[in-house]
Amino acid sequence: MLLAVAVACSNPFSPTSDIRVETSLSALYVRPEEPVTVTVVVTNRGERTREVMGGSGFCPAPFTATAADGTVIRPSALCTAISTPPEKLAPGRSLTFNVTWFGDDPYSVPGQRPNVLPTGSYQIRGTVGVIGGGESVSPPVELLILP
Repeated sequence: MLLAVAVACSNPFSPTSDIRVETSLSALYVRPEEPVTVTVVVTNRGERTREVMGGSGFCPAPFTATAADGTVIRPSALCTAISTPPEKLAPGRSLTFNVTWFGDDPYSVPGQRPNVLPTGSYQIRGTVGVIGGGESVSPPVELLILP
């Protein structure tokens, strides 16, 4: 059951204005190291096929988490290949990305236990790279990490 949903507002002058991004969470709050599933749905509302990535750069998850102090965390998703090719998204079609996240910091040392984010409020935003158009970002959904 999904408890929170956010939908991207579009700017008609943006090269990604035909891409709609929605973000939802499986829970509104978790305790440290408890999982939450972040679901990002990308819909092509335009008239031409677009190519989208689940994020930008090297295998990041298709969302960001912003702490109350403004720090942006870009969680890493487990990758099966060094690079992930873009996915073609035909007009009227949608892609869904589901990521289980444990509230960890992606800059943990490999081979060591990941750094767990401190308790507090985080704004989760679906973030999807669009080839030839930058990124399309959803409005935030709040996630609380409780003590």
